[in-house]
Parts: sequence; C-alpha cells; structure tokens
Amino acid sequence: MYQLSARFIIFIVIIYGFLFSGYALKLCYRGLGAYSRELSRYIVIFLSPIITINALWSLEIQNARFASLPFLLAGMQLFAIIPALIIARLLKSTPGEKGSIIACSMFSNNGYTLGNFLCLLFFGDEGLYLGSWFIALFLPVYYLIGFPIASILSGKRKMGLKSALIELTRDPVSIVPISSMALGMLLNLSGLPRPAIVNTIASHYVTYILVACSSIAIGIGLNFTKSLKYVKHALFIALVKFCYTPLTGTLLLFLFGYLRMENSLPAEVVLLQSFMPSAIMAVILAKLFSLNSDLANAAWILTNLFVIPLIPAALIGIRFFT
Repeated sequence: MYQLSARFIIFIVIIYGFLFSGYALKLCYRGLGAYSRELSRYIVIFLSPIITINALWSLEIQNARFASLPFLLAGMQLFAIIPALIIARLLKSTPGEKGSIIACSMFSNNGYTLGNFLCLLFFGDEGLYLGSWFIALFLPVYYLIGFPIASILSGKRKMGLKSALIELTRDPVSIVPISSMALGMLLNLSGLPRPAIVNTIASHYVTYILVACSSIAIGIGLNFTKSLKYVKHALFIALVKFCYTPLTGTLLLFLFGYLRMENSLPAEVVLLQSFMPSAIMAVILAKLFSLNSDLANAAWILTNLFVIPLIPAALIGIRFFT
C-alpha cells in the first residue's frame, strides 16, 4: 500500500503538477498558448521514438494470443462509437458536437503521456513494454477511421479514406511513431541484445522528461472559459471513458482468453489503459475538422481531472479482479 501511495504521488506531481505549472505560465505570459501544439509535436517527433524503440526491442511475443493485444485497443475504440452516437442523439447535438463526442469517446490517452507512463510507474518496465505493444494500432485507427468520421461531420474540411491514408504516411506526428514501432520490432526480431544503458535512459529518464514536457505543453494551451457550457456533454463522455470502456475492455479480455492466462500482467495493463481519459489527439481532431473544439476541450479537461481519484480505485480493483 505504501508503494502504491508513493507512486500515486509521483503520478500527481509529474502529470498534474507540470500541467498546472504550464497553465500558470500561460496566465503570466498570454502569448505562450500559441506554442502548445508545436511543443507537443516536437515531443512526439523527438522524444517518443526513443521510448518506443526501447520498449518494442525487448518485447517477448509469447504466443498468438499475445500478438492480438493491439486489436483489443482497436476494438475498444470502435465499440466506443455506439454510446457516443446515443449521447449525441440524447443531447440533440449538431454535427460538429456529434463529431467531438465521437472523437473524445473513441480516443483515450493511452500513450506515453499517461497510459503507458502509468504502466511503467505501477507495473515496471514490463508494463511499459506491454503498454507500448497495446497501442500499436492507435494511430492507424485515428487516421483511417477517426479522420473520415470527422470529415463527414465537418462543416468545412472534407477527407476521404484515401486522403487519410496519405496523411498517415506523410505527417511526421504519425509517420515517426509508426517508423519507431517498425524499427523496434525489427531490432526485436533481429535478436540483437539491447544494451542496458538504452533501457536506463529510455525508461528512467526520457519517459519522465516526455511526460513533464507534454503536461507543460497541454497546460499552456488550456482554456477553461469557453468549455464551461459543455459540462453536461463532458459528464456523459466521462461515463463512456470510466464505465463503458472498462466494461468493453473486460469483455474483450475474456473473449481473447487473457483472463485465463497464468500471467495476469497483460490483462492488468489493458484494464488500467481502459480507464484512461480523452486524449489531446481528440481535441486536435476537433480543431482540424472544425468540429466543436470547446466541447472537446471540456471533455478533455473534465475526464483528465477525474483520473486523479479514479486511478487508485481502479488499481485496487484490477489487483483484486486479476
């Protein structure tokens, strides 16, 4: 229990301490908000590849069932469309609002800025490796399914499946992580031993630096005022993120046989990742396609704040369940 409490304090300080520090800087220097997106892009392009390559280099894909882990995240993302459509209908949403509700319901912060960071913090290096493999299909689903859906509901920019595929292979924010995954798996299959210094630098330094920088980047881009009118929408999305998606993840774990495995760590990683809040990528999607970005911001802010009390309870439940 002491270790759990200490790690949770680290989680609060690293994620939310730097986030609100970034917001405080924005209040002091208003012009900083314009740099939020660019800073986030640089982090993805220059820091995340180091962690991805390290994690996948040492991954042991033990059997065919284990190889299916990325499809669980894809399944969770696709199933989230169902309650999102129901919410949009209940709230009589405009197309722009509906698009933001779908984006914020589908895409969770499963990456290194929260989900994988928590896997490292609470499950160690092996948890980080499993979490990195679990999110392998995040970007393909984001571009090949999220982009066309957002395009259909957009009042301005239109993009078909072919254009989304081109974007996937052209945008550095997508091609760099995908290339990093490919290189990590290539090194894994080559049998080359991974130097211990690589793991030390990636897992114990770069990961923490990445999370701190990402939190600052998000903090300087926060805007609370315009999002207040969408609190009801955000609360409904929170129900999807913290009730529906964990139930979906549990069902998929059962169907794919992970709950019957002697090694419970893959199931624990998936269950922890199923409790993640809306991703900043959902907010970017809303802005990119002229959806309702204020609604997306509201959902992002509220669900990320809810994580603080929910994570300890989720971890206790996961340990009991598995």
